[in-house]
Parts: sequence; C-alpha cells; structure tokens
Amino acid sequence: MTQADDKTKGLIISEDARLLHPDLVNMISKSVSMDTDEKNYWLSVLSMMSDEQIGELTSILEDEAKKLNEIGHQYEEKLTEEEQKRLMEEREERKKQRIQEEAQHKAESEEQMEDLLDQLENL
Repeated sequence: MTQADDKTKGLIISEDARLLHPDLVNMISKSVSMDTDEKNYWLSVLSMMSDEQIGELTSILEDEAKKLNEIGHQYEEKLTEEEQKRLMEEREERKKQRIQEEAQHKAESEEQMEDLLDQLENL
C-alpha cells in the first residue's frame, strides 16, 4: 500500500485498488461526503467487494457528484439572477440621480434666467 499525492493525502490506497478500480478510487478520493477515515475504509474493503457492491458504490458516488454539480449550477444561476437584480437596481439608482441632477440644473438655469430678466427690467 502507498501513501499518495495531495489529491489523496491521508488516504491509503492499495496497488490492487489503483489497478483494478482507478475510476472508483478517484471518486472515493474526491467525495466531499466522506471524511478521510470513511474513504480509507472503502478503499480498504474495495478488493473484498463483489461486482454488484462495486456497482452500487460507484452509482452512489456518481449520484453525489451529479447532485453537487446541479447544486453548483443552481447556485451560479441564482447568483447570476441576484447579480442581474443588483445591476438593475444600480441602473435605476443612477437614472434617478441623473434625473435629479437634470432637474436641479434646470431649476438653477431657470433661476439664472429670472435673475437676468430682473436685471434687464431694472436697466
């Protein structure tokens, strides 16, 4: 048995498991639902498991990866929706601010025109 690289740090993987079930060993090592002890347990019993049991474990780990992937996509979509909402709110706020600035500028211009008219009348 060998101690592997960072991807499988802390895992004890037999050469038989590596050679006979490399994909399953990879799925076990990447599983986020198992801690190191649980991963080592499954890796140690892998050579004693029947083909049916190996198929079931593979199916479980594939389902886990699929569901985590779906959750990740849903989170990204939600984040994207929230980001879009935030951007729309920012646009609306800038639009309101621009309208207020234009109204203020117009009011100032009108006031200046009235002052000029008053000055002309007083001439």
